[in-house]
Amino acid sequence: MSKRRFTVNSPTGQKGLTLLELMVSIVLGLLVVAATLSVYVGHRNSYALVEGAGRVQENVRFAAEILSRELREAGGIACGGNLSPVYHGNVGTWGQGERGLVGNVLDAGGLPAPLPASLAGSDSVLIWSATGEKPFPIVSHDAAAGTFVLGPAAPGQTLNLGGVAVACDGARVFSFLPISANAANYSTVNAIITDDLRPGGFVAPLSAHLWFVGPRSNSAAGNALRRAVINHQGVVSQPDDVIDNVSGLRLSYLTTDNPTTYLSATDINAFPDGWKHVLAVRVELTVVSQDSVATTPTGAQQLSEAVPFTVTLRRRAP
Repeated sequence: MSKRRFTVNSPTGQKGLTLLELMVSIVLGLLVVAATLSVYVGHRNSYALVEGAGRVQENVRFAAEILSRELREAGGIACGGNLSPVYHGNVGTWGQGERGLVGNVLDAGGLPAPLPASLAGSDSVLIWSATGEKPFPIVSHDAAAGTFVLGPAAPGQTLNLGGVAVACDGARVFSFLPISANAANYSTVNAIITDDLRPGGFVAPLSAHLWFVGPRSNSAAGNALRRAVINHQGVVSQPDDVIDNVSGLRLSYLTTDNPTTYLSATDINAFPDGWKHVLAVRVELTVVSQDSVATTPTGAQQLSEAVPFTVTLRRRAP
């Protein structure tokens, strides 16, 4: 019996990779990985840029809405018009309330003290208004006794005995410090309101809010657009942060005396009663992104956007 041998032959042309071919394959693979990483990093940076820009714009819209609302109501009272003329009782620095607003340039002073910490080179503005809360209707007013009889206001509404109130009847406006006699009657500190106010008028609290840029209240890095309440004695409340990551606030003003050119607060202060003649305020708010969105030779950079907008004082619009 003959023995048959079986052999297995390698397929024709099948060979192992040479070292050169292996190195070329590795290099090509690394190039593909590098290109993929580059595309990924580019998309990630683009997403961070878009997200940062979106957050900046959202912050600006929010701040612009609140600040614009207060600026529009500067000098506002329940009886319409503005706070001029105002006959003041013993209200101290709140005699400026008839101006509606007073701006400040580069922390140059002139605002009630003590001022909170603020960012050097940034403007600020103090805004008065008596339209922030529902007013009390005047039922009757006894000038000789210095007493008002007031109708009901919103549930729980009271006059702040530590603040200033405004009384008006459509023709005249007075500010005074109220002291409560009972739930319905309020008397003035002195008898400066010598004329009887007609029924149909109103009594409302007069508020003052200081807007400025300063260090964030939570001790985190960066600055915020801040808002503080100031009472008639010049005491400043703990400011609230309206939006974070604000690097600048610039304000300029349009007046009836110069209706074509926006002026700085220094220019307005140069005119007697200049603040009474302000018609509009141009605001430029500079906001930066929370995180760095790009890397440059000088280091990581945040997105910065300066957004201008103009607000017309509603009570003084022609």
